[in-house]
Amino acid sequence: MKGLPLRPLMPQSLKQRIASAEELLSWVKHHKAEVRAQGGNPDVFVAGLQNLLDSLVQANTVQENWKVQLKNQTRTFTQLERQVFEATTSGIDAFSGMFGKFSNEAVQLRRIRTRMHKPRPASTA
Repeated sequence: MKGLPLRPLMPQSLKQRIASAEELLSWVKHHKAEVRAQGGNPDVFVAGLQNLLDSLVQANTVQENWKVQLKNQTRTFTQLERQVFEATTSGIDAFSGMFGKFSNEAVQLRRIRTRMHKPRPASTA
């Protein structure tokens, strides 16, 4: 029996796992008498599984909302990052022009611009 998983494989999707849990709940509710006759407590099982299922559905809803928020936040961040880059490079160009292309100030500003395109070496402290 080499290679057999120790745990049963879960259905492929969350939707399928939820459907399986709901199907089991329905089965247990329908067969309460038989379960009791075998020594089981269907009411405790149903309450426990229903509680877990409700928590799972709620957690999934929260997670999906966070995914949407994260996607929107990423879009906002990317736009702002681009605007900062454009404002910085435009400022460098404008100030370099004000002081003259070959002035000491323009040389300093061009160094700043160069560092924007090339990462600074990591310090070896």
